[in-house]
Amino acid sequence: GSASGDAREALRLPELSGRVAIGSLEVSDIRVGDFTSAIEAAGSRLRLAEMSGRLHEGTFSGDISLDATRSPLSWTANQTFTGVSLEPLLEALAGSDRLSGTLYMQSSLSGSGTSLEESLSSVSGTASFDIRNGSIRDLNIARALREVKARLRGDATGEAERSDQKTDFSRLQGSATISDGILTNRDLVAKSPFLRVTG
Repeated sequence: GSASGDAREALRLPELSGRVAIGSLEVSDIRVGDFTSAIEAAGSRLRLAEMSGRLHEGTFSGDISLDATRSPLSWTANQTFTGVSLEPLLEALAGSDRLSGTLYMQSSLSGSGTSLEESLSSVSGTASFDIRNGSIRDLNIARALREVKARLRGDATGEAERSDQKTDFSRLQGSATISDGILTNRDLVAKSPFLRVTG
């Protein structure tokens, strides 16, 4: 069958309306607790509304809609994340632990596609984020600036490479516009004890 037919068949649901509650759930190391949502389904449409739950030491809320009545399948997601521990979430999603901190984020996204890759490349929408009390591993900006300053003075830096290099920050915040999978940010602000970056 066609890709549109496959999507419609995969999302063919009985007509239903109600609420779902799940005490705890772990999928690919993403731990969700106290999940609740209103659910509405009919034919090839599914909507999870008034979603809320716990996620890696914080909470999330929002709604997600899937529509497979046309090709390609389309989706929308409006989400708020409050106080979520970023390091275990990124480790579970992307296999990376380079960025840590406490995430506060709001997003309104949509996309469409017949595959995950196609759907991700079509993502459009907006997001705002505020990561508090975190660090970026394998990057030590303060140390690099001290080394440049010492070299400009003609001093030897004397600092050996360390495997625990990181840049701590008190805030990393900004907003983004996403169009066809390309993210644009014009208001990034990073604050640390030694440095303030805007862009």
